[in-house]
Amino acid sequence: MLNVNEIYTLNSDRVLNSFLSADNGPSIITCPEYQGKVVLNGPDAAIDIIHRNIRLYMNAEPTDNPSFHAFVEPYRRRLLRAAKKYRTSPSDRVIITGKWHHVQYDEEPFFAPYLVHILSGDQLVRCVRYDLEIFETDAFSRVLGSPVQLRDGQNLIHRLRWAAENTLFDSFEELSSSGLPFYAGILWWPRSPRLPAVFTTVTGPQRQLLADLGILSGEVLSASMSETQQRLQHQLSEFSDALKMAAKAGHLTSQLEKTLSVLLATLATAEDEARCEAEAKMLGMLANTIFGFDGKILTVRMNLPDTDTLSFEDVANTTTAKGFWLQTRDALGREGEPKFYAFRYLHQCPSTLATILRRRTPEIDGCLPNDCKFVSDWVPSTGNTSARCMAFGQEPKLSW
Repeated sequence: MLNVNEIYTLNSDRVLNSFLSADNGPSIITCPEYQGKVVLNGPDAAIDIIHRNIRLYMNAEPTDNPSFHAFVEPYRRRLLRAAKKYRTSPSDRVIITGKWHHVQYDEEPFFAPYLVHILSGDQLVRCVRYDLEIFETDAFSRVLGSPVQLRDGQNLIHRLRWAAENTLFDSFEELSSSGLPFYAGILWWPRSPRLPAVFTTVTGPQRQLLADLGILSGEVLSASMSETQQRLQHQLSEFSDALKMAAKAGHLTSQLEKTLSVLLATLATAEDEARCEAEAKMLGMLANTIFGFDGKILTVRMNLPDTDTLSFEDVANTTTAKGFWLQTRDALGREGEPKFYAFRYLHQCPSTLATILRRRTPEIDGCLPNDCKFVSDWVPSTGNTSARCMAFGQEPKLSW
């Protein structure tokens, strides 16, 4: 059964665990069937409708988020009408639960609904699938083509997680401009009304690491991997664990430095392809932490470099800058609007890493967009255009 505070979030597989541990839970399950719906990424969000009052929640807490309120306001009448369809009593509360989706800096955020919780006066919760079209953006979430049917006695939660991981695996190859994945997981809706809905989350970097380590879904390391590759995967796992502990401590630890030393020793003798792949994964783990890497040792990231030039790779790996601006210019010299990308996006444009940025010179550069302090030269790009990178300016923010 759902706890009252869980009506403001997509219920997790904890709900199913609780159900299966009940005395009569497993006895009614015979080859259950679940239909999945892809869930967009973002914080949990909910619209709570009580009589004619509407309250908004984010991460299970009441919110004054101005973007969320501005999005909901034009739909107020539609929401009140929809709530009447779900109520069995005038006193019932109707909570539409979903995600606040905003991962692209240059796109408008919106609420993506997935479940409706109806809370009666005696605190009983009824959960139904959201199947209305209240919002203009409702079409953005999609239903999977084929349902997942489980064999009798199969581990239900394990099977749904496995299906979610494999369904969304390819989607993590494409990141948003914020560096966040577009999708959070899959909401599984049962064919039998006696089973609960289940939301299985999928996190791209962890999913990729599990696959690389060969332990996803109980698989073993691929026999095609060389001994060096297997050693690198093991050392990356140890580095990841040490990094998490150091991040919690808020400073470099001897264990983190030790695991890095072991990893670098292996990288020094690895073949080019294996070395580049492992280095990219290591730098990905360091992204959005307080730790940077200068090619030899870990450092605490600096705010603004005191040098006049530095490589783009150093900006990404040794400073607190979260991303960069990319600006294009056509053959006539007309400059386009700069677009901001998080450094996690870099794996899609590795050639940018070699770019050299220099401190802005007022006589040459004038005022740069977003008050950027460093800029590269214009370099030829596709067609007759040219492009340049900028960093250390007023970085955009997501609406949550």
